[in-house]
Amino acid sequence: MKQTFAWFIFLVAAAAVASQPTGSRQSPNTYTDVDAFDVYSAVMPRPIGGKALLVVNTTTKSDMCSPTDAAIANVDVPFREAMQDYRRANNEIRVLAGEIHGAVNADFVDRKELDSYFRKGADEGWKRFYRTHPNASGTVAFSAVGFNDKHTAAVVYFETLSCSLCAVGGLHFLQKGTNGWTEVKPDGANRCEWIS
Repeated sequence: MKQTFAWFIFLVAAAAVASQPTGSRQSPNTYTDVDAFDVYSAVMPRPIGGKALLVVNTTTKSDMCSPTDAAIANVDVPFREAMQDYRRANNEIRVLAGEIHGAVNADFVDRKELDSYFRKGADEGWKRFYRTHPNASGTVAFSAVGFNDKHTAAVVYFETLSCSLCAVGGLHFLQKGTNGWTEVKPDGANRCEWIS
């Protein structure tokens, strides 16, 4: 069951990229929002066993974790605005064009390269991935970030994958303070977490 769910999540992500109009796939918009890359840096998972996750070079979105009008209605105003902006910001797939910094500077993996590893299935795909990237512990894919009008509240979806049975994802809420972005749990907001 877990392997089937992880494979399903990977196929959904690949289909989202493939379903873009041909022109969009060949030349997608770049995503350069400095605040968004600061948010990515704040939530970037730490290296596992000394090996960092590679960041997928395009935004991703999760239909199952897309906030509905009903889910947004009872959330505090700054995060309600951020969730509305999150939906707008994730209408298209974009190429990440910025730096993610934190415990280690993040390296990127090309979405097309990553997809090519999994043409013969998940298990074979992970073997190919680790043969090509022996210093990686898996991948992390980020959505575009939704912000409130003042850019003091943010919503981002991200998922990490490291094997056929090793995946986790969900929405994360952050607030900007004097020390940068920190994760918070706003009243009424659903993190929509999943694990396989």
